[in-house]
Amino acid sequence: MLIVYTLGPAGRRENWGASVAIYRLLQKSGFGPEDTKRMGEAYALALAQLELKNRNDALTESIAKLIIEIAQTGEKDPKMICARALSLLRGDRKVG
Repeated sequence: MLIVYTLGPAGRRENWGASVAIYRLLQKSGFGPEDTKRMGEAYALALAQLELKNRNDALTESIAKLIIEIAQTGEKDPKMICARALSLLRGDRKVG
C-alpha cells in the first residue's frame, strides 16, 4: 500500500493512503518518483482551490485523470499542471 503524508491545515500531518485518487491511478503507471511527487502536488493544489475535502468525491478522480493527462504532455510545474486542470474543468478543452 502506498502511504502519502502531507501537511494539512495548521501544519498537521495527514495520511492520504492508497484511497487518494491520484496515487491509486499512479500505482501501476510508468511515472518515476519525481513525476509522481509533482502530480501529487498539483492534485493537492487543485483540491485546495476547489475546496474539496472529501477524497472519495467522484470529482477528485476526474481531477486526478486530468492532472495525469497534462503531465503526459511534458509539463513539470505543479502550479501549471493544476492551473491547466482547473481550466479544463471550467470548459477549456485544450490539454497540450
